[in-house]
Amino acid sequence: SMRSKQMERKGFEYVGTLSIADASFSKDGPYNKSNNNKRGHWRNRSRFEFMSRPLRYTMILSAFILFCISGAQGQTEGQCVEKLRITNNEVHKEIYKIGVLAIRGFDAAYSEFNATFSDYLTGTAGRRFDSPIRFELKPLNFNLLFTDTEEKIVDFVYVNPSAYSCIESEYGAHSLVSQISRRNVQGTSYDLTKFGGVIFARADNDQVNSIADIKGKSVACASISGLGSGQMQFRVLQQAGLSYISDPKKIVFTSNQGKVVNGVLQGQFDVGFVRTDQIERTKDSTTGELVDASLLKIIEPQEGLNIDGDPFPFDASTPLYPEWNVASLAHVPNDVAIEVQQALLSLEEHAAYGAELASCYDNFFCTAGQESLECRTRCQAVVESEAGVGRCDTNPEIAILAHDAKTNGKYTGFRSTLSYMELRNMQEETSFIMKNEETGVMQCVRSTTVYDAITCPAGFFKKTREEVDNGCIAAGFTCGDDFQCVCSPCVKGFDVDVFPVSEEDETKSGCPKMEVCGAVEQTKSITF
Repeated sequence: SMRSKQMERKGFEYVGTLSIADASFSKDGPYNKSNNNKRGHWRNRSRFEFMSRPLRYTMILSAFILFCISGAQGQTEGQCVEKLRITNNEVHKEIYKIGVLAIRGFDAAYSEFNATFSDYLTGTAGRRFDSPIRFELKPLNFNLLFTDTEEKIVDFVYVNPSAYSCIESEYGAHSLVSQISRRNVQGTSYDLTKFGGVIFARADNDQVNSIADIKGKSVACASISGLGSGQMQFRVLQQAGLSYISDPKKIVFTSNQGKVVNGVLQGQFDVGFVRTDQIERTKDSTTGELVDASLLKIIEPQEGLNIDGDPFPFDASTPLYPEWNVASLAHVPNDVAIEVQQALLSLEEHAAYGAELASCYDNFFCTAGQESLECRTRCQAVVESEAGVGRCDTNPEIAILAHDAKTNGKYTGFRSTLSYMELRNMQEETSFIMKNEETGVMQCVRSTTVYDAITCPAGFFKKTREEVDNGCIAAGFTCGDDFQCVCSPCVKGFDVDVFPVSEEDETKSGCPKMEVCGAVEQTKSITF
């Protein structure tokens, strides 16, 4: 028959007899459904005849599955592909820079986030343009954050909420996405979009049981410009009628929240300010084991804290505020901002497929060279057949980029942006953001020293720099461990009665405020 000639030309030979009408396949070849008597089959005269029957069956089944999957996937991808955006050389840049606030140092910023903001964004958002654009990470400290933003050296920023509020107020940045943070605490993982601040003391400290008890005590936090270990708690104190800077007898800045926890446990400080989940993650500086949280108590924990209706898993003494976010600056073209936003929103789904691929690569030791290519191709077929690819616009390269970004960054992904207005309100209440009288623009307090960042409460005046720098020593206190500390840096301004002095009128009652207090003719003098 025609079929026989075609098979023979392809190198197959027929063994036995076969009735096509009643044949189906088993691992041993075609057989008759009615009586299971084996009849015959086509056999490859070359390599295939040396394969075991189970292996032949596996190859046939795998090929069939891959054919079905690739066909369905091809249709899906065809429906998913969008037209590339047109690159306009007069509008678009070749390279866009993402400024990352490097709170743990520049090296740590590269290690944690280069895979996200350089590799992943270039491989996704960058390829959405007909002339692909690139993205690069640029680590920033607090001072560079403002100068690089003002000079348009960076185009996007990844910063903590407090810093974002400043950039938004001064430079018109707008938030694209908020981070979904992955917090691993004592064997349990939490995916959270908000966090809060904790005020705590030793459980056996009977002198500190409320916010009001903080007056006259020693307090420790990470920094005066910190959010979860500083400004959040400062607002709570202020709302309770206290000044964070004037009412404690000493406030210490450790630059490390773990040292705040250990310092309170060891009796160095009466009260500590840290972010939620910090206590549970801190290791004892003497034993190297996790600290015993039962040795500490949370001061006035707030009730009913939740995220989108789900109970917040940690105690907090402050309201909850949104996590870190990615924002674009005003000069960035809208189409570039949209592509960055979409890429970050889809990262978590791409990474899910990437995690399966990475696991298979590791399990089968896919190494370099041609063997690696074959190994990875097999893994891709297995993962796609068992778990699928998740998104129609993903592929192995994007999936691995997303997986590496998520793993290195220690986060879950990103969501549509949250509101940062309540945080802005907090900054205004605590005077960390004020109107610049010359420009009329709301501006955050910028400082290179603790002294510059101090804002005294109403009715108080800041002492001289020398008095503040030596204030703790003069009071008989030490900072310890190379920490910075401040002791009573503000002095109360007392009301002064002002009145004119004259021989005719010996009364010494003060003049009413904001009214004329005395008058004198030209060339005459008056004494107050």
